[in-house]
Amino acid sequence: VSGNNYAWGYSSTGISQYVNKLNFAKNSNEIRVAVLDTGVRTTHEVFKNKTTGDRLDLTDAYNYVSNNSNIADDNGHGTMVAGIISESTSNNVKIVPVKVLGSDGKGDYSVAIQAASAIVDKVDILNVSLGIDESELPASTKAMGERMLKPIYESGKVIVCAAGNDGKESVCYPASSQYTIAVSAIDY
Repeated sequence: VSGNNYAWGYSSTGISQYVNKLNFAKNSNEIRVAVLDTGVRTTHEVFKNKTTGDRLDLTDAYNYVSNNSNIADDNGHGTMVAGIISESTSNNVKIVPVKVLGSDGKGDYSVAIQAASAIVDKVDILNVSLGIDESELPASTKAMGERMLKPIYESGKVIVCAAGNDGKESVCYPASSQYTIAVSAIDY
């Protein structure tokens, strides 16, 4: 984080221009975004900033790795994702941290499905910061994922997934699903 409280990537993606156009005062309908990742460091300065300080909603936050309420980020990735969402959206967007990945950034596919199933009715958007190369994904596991994603998509909820962090041209699953929006970085 730079001295002016902007998260990395905030200015390099042009989001700052978009945020300047948002009408922060008139957004009254609350949008809840579940961030399925490594947790969130709630003491990070982005959540102390006057325009983003009220973005965390811990009501339904949960740690599915340890099966407790400790959603502390021991990796940094979840905090980064939550920070980007906080600084690139209006003040009616609330972030619900859902820890599904460990300190190494890895996790169990079944844990992520369990977490998504548990939180989906409590949020408007699922942000899923994990994925697996489809060549490593058993067909039965992908079919199970599609059975879970399709009704969420058909209900009108948005599912945003990480395309992958390995620099490959292929898109990881579940980002490659027709029921999700795949998101990737512009550089490392």
